[in-house]
Amino acid sequence: MSTPRVISNSGGRTSGMMTLLEMEKGLGPDDFVIFCNTGLEDEGTLKFLHQQQTILGVPLRWIEYCRFHKWKEVTYETASRNAEPFIMMMLAKQAVPSGHMGRFCTTELKIKTKIAFMRSQGHRYFEAVIGIRADEPTRHFTGKESADKWHHVAHPLYHGGITKPDVLDFWKAQPFDLDIHPLDGNCVLCFQKGAGKKVAILQRRPELRTGFYLDTEDAMGHPWSTRYAMQDLVDRAQRANTQTSIEFWEAQDEPSISCFCTD
Repeated sequence: MSTPRVISNSGGRTSGMMTLLEMEKGLGPDDFVIFCNTGLEDEGTLKFLHQQQTILGVPLRWIEYCRFHKWKEVTYETASRNAEPFIMMMLAKQAVPSGHMGRFCTTELKIKTKIAFMRSQGHRYFEAVIGIRADEPTRHFTGKESADKWHHVAHPLYHGGITKPDVLDFWKAQPFDLDIHPLDGNCVLCFQKGAGKKVAILQRRPELRTGFYLDTEDAMGHPWSTRYAMQDLVDRAQRANTQTSIEFWEAQDEPSISCFCTD
């Protein structure tokens, strides 16, 4: 009997390509293609996933963290778009994910949510298939360490020698592609993105200068960063010339940390 699998589709090009290649190999009856929605993804990410379903036939299951029921199933139309799962998770933890508190958002909203989903399907152990490329060796070795007694991880693209140019070429041959700004992947103002990237995002997207990210710091009493409050970045974005480069801000503050939110 083969090990049940979760093919994790995070909504990016790499995991999307991996999903389609795994479908070509053939999915077993206990293989599930899953997207864990946090409510903070860019709308373009959700559209990209929906296109994979409707145009390419990906059997995608959309699931979200649920504080009391561990997980719930949604659709493209009903998926949270206003951080609802994220807020529910922070209220349960009484903390904000940050460099000080740790990246518990991925653990709670993705890893534990997938484990709860698989248990509901009758599987207490499974293989998590993750989209990590051959040009991401650090992510490969760090990701392998995330295995626990409930699941182990597999990186087929890494072992297949697939690199970023391969992924870009793959999507050029498809009838659609991911249509978001390069800085907007995953949670748009994720604390693991460097200050430079966040300032650049806030310059380009003034609608993010109010609302969730600032309100959360006030409500929870914890900043997203140990080095600055989100309001500091908003102030910089408002003062800065819109042509100020990301590299300038990266030089002034911390660099971005490689995100493992596909876990």
